[in-house]
Amino acid sequence: RAGSFGRWRRGGVDMVLSSALADGRVEVRTDSGGRKLVALQRLRAGEIVLVAEPYAAVLDEAARIVRCDHTFATAGEAGGGSLLRCSISKVARYASREAQAAAWRSGYKEECAALVACAPRVPPPTVRLAARVLWRRRRERSLAPGSDAVYAEAACPKIGLGAGYDAVDALVDHWGALSDDEKAHCAQAAVAALAFVDARLTGKGIDERSAVDDMESTWSMDGTSHADDVPYANRTGATNDHPHETHLAVAKLIAKMSHNCHTICDDELNPVGLGLYPPAATMNHSCVPNCCVTFKGKTLYVRCLSDCESGTELTIAYVELCAPRETRRNELKKHYKFDLDDGGVEDVKKDTVAHSVAH
Repeated sequence: RAGSFGRWRRGGVDMVLSSALADGRVEVRTDSGGRKLVALQRLRAGEIVLVAEPYAAVLDEAARIVRCDHTFATAGEAGGGSLLRCSISKVARYASREAQAAAWRSGYKEECAALVACAPRVPPPTVRLAARVLWRRRRERSLAPGSDAVYAEAACPKIGLGAGYDAVDALVDHWGALSDDEKAHCAQAAVAALAFVDARLTGKGIDERSAVDDMESTWSMDGTSHADDVPYANRTGATNDHPHETHLAVAKLIAKMSHNCHTICDDELNPVGLGLYPPAATMNHSCVPNCCVTFKGKTLYVRCLSDCESGTELTIAYVELCAPRETRRNELKKHYKFDLDDGGVEDVKKDTVAHSVAH
């Protein structure tokens, strides 16, 4: 079942944790305010709400030197010596031969060729993550329905986002709320991601002005496309034909990632990478959250911070809660496109009380 269990090893024994989602005790609901995760039964503090694997994830610049590209574990966490380095790309490192083989099967084969083409430079994590999303979608399109390799974390009826790339496609991009500068940033990242996907991003990179000119030749900043149905590859001489790989579609994918990705952290809450987890992206922000997000490797866990009665919306914090309210409000408006003050007077009162107690 999708999003059902978390697994790890303790003392050489496989440990398995179930979740409230797997047990049918929470579900995603949709109303005029959008999607939200709701408890169907009473949940106790400490209980696991959901467990999710990412549709795609990538290590950040510092972590890719000291962590396995496939499991996100350090050599010490994997119980081995030093990490194995990819002899072809010289970029990815692995905790074991098994991890390296699994990564190769799940998409690193394509990425390795792309990294060789753009050596000695390595694209930023956002570009690499977008490319990994697109590569996975290509692989899924070639598979039979129901294949174990198709992303099913968000396909169960209690979530309802769909299987495979449909789960990503269902996420909001807030395109209409973006400024022209923000759209231009998405445009530049989209051009780089598309070139990287087809191993045509060279070590010299892509000139930013050329990227914007390329985008403006096919769509305007208000999102009106001049050639939205023409795949990127067909406009640049390549031979592939992927309908979700137009300039505009990938720019909107970058926007979706910026609003829905989770920062993957280690046990000490230090950031190590980015991951796209559609089931967890259904959870809304609260400055007085009743749940929190943790990670084991790249597996995401959501746990209750307090007892939650049936019918309660389950929420997490998108921003640093110790920051002043105005700072949090500005961060949420900038990165998530909603106003903290839209919650009304009662939300402001609860936030004020919680913030004063925390200090």
